[in-house]
Amino acid sequence: MRSEDLKILRCIDCGEDVHLCRGEIEDDRISDAVLKCGGCARLYPVLNGVGIFFRSSVIADYLIEFERERLEALGFTEVLAEIMGMQGSGVTNQVKVAENWHFQHEEVARWEDYTGADQYHGAKMFWKFIPLDRRLIPDATVYLACVGRGKEIHHLLSEEPKRIIAAEIGGEVHSLPELFHDDRDKLLLLRCDVSHAPLKQGIADLVICDHALQHIEDHQQAFAEFSATLKPNGSISVCVYSWENNFLMTRIIEPLKVVFAKLPLRIVRLISVFPALVIFGLIVCVYRPLNRLVPAVARRLPLYEHMAFWGGNPFSFVWCACFDLIHAPISYHFREAEMKKLALANGLEVSRLVLTHGTTWSFVGSRR
Repeated sequence: MRSEDLKILRCIDCGEDVHLCRGEIEDDRISDAVLKCGGCARLYPVLNGVGIFFRSSVIADYLIEFERERLEALGFTEVLAEIMGMQGSGVTNQVKVAENWHFQHEEVARWEDYTGADQYHGAKMFWKFIPLDRRLIPDATVYLACVGRGKEIHHLLSEEPKRIIAAEIGGEVHSLPELFHDDRDKLLLLRCDVSHAPLKQGIADLVICDHALQHIEDHQQAFAEFSATLKPNGSISVCVYSWENNFLMTRIIEPLKVVFAKLPLRIVRLISVFPALVIFGLIVCVYRPLNRLVPAVARRLPLYEHMAFWGGNPFSFVWCACFDLIHAPISYHFREAEMKKLALANGLEVSRLVLTHGTTWSFVGSRR
């Protein structure tokens, strides 16, 4: 976090400006500090450059052990006391989302999975899911919502943006300062719920949310927040699960989550190996051979595009993807008409809306 970032941040409880009240600015960087709202006097911690911004009604639910220990070690006892004195809302689906993806990014996925050239997390696939005109990125301020372990940051940095605002709800955001240490002056890292982000309006040229909007409980509110951060003539690109062609998810997996949600994540991880083996077996024994021998027949198979896409990845990816789909506490599937309605409701003109691999909507909307 840099000192100039304070100009674009706001209190998420009352909307007023925030300012530095504890900690120091060294080389124009704010590393470990406390920010204070000029209106309601709420305190927000900054830990190793990551600003933590949750509403007062839920912050006690989201705070993780690492953050509590860090606040104590830094002597920010007044912040910790304020947070722990707030009445939490209890475990909600959105808190569960944060916990589950923290587990996935820390215990299951590997950083090298995010940097492969042509596989799911690689640049080729990222720009297929997020079909923005890349000529818009150099010198732009880009807001990346729901960045996980930083795949989007990795790909965006190669396009030379001026500034990247990266928000993530889970604790894995604390690994990003080390991963992107050499580029830290280009990053503003936030731990927050993007439905209630601490960003002022009209501060971003571009907003990107890849494979995450479907996991936000109030996705309409989140999309409205994305739109509000745009400058005039700005653009938003999101990739979300589609209702179209996703009968396995909507009719089978989603109903089964009533059971999966009650199991420990490590057990769900073990269970997910069985559908992964079935799917990988179908890819190797059916989809690949047919595609090679009689491609016209292969293309008529159910979910051909999706299976061909997954087939370009190793078994470890298929297993991780199955776990991802099974454990997600919130998974909304968007119809084409809903995507158009979201754009219309937020004053955006749809410039791209593509059914990528037959199971995800890749959307680009621009401010009129």
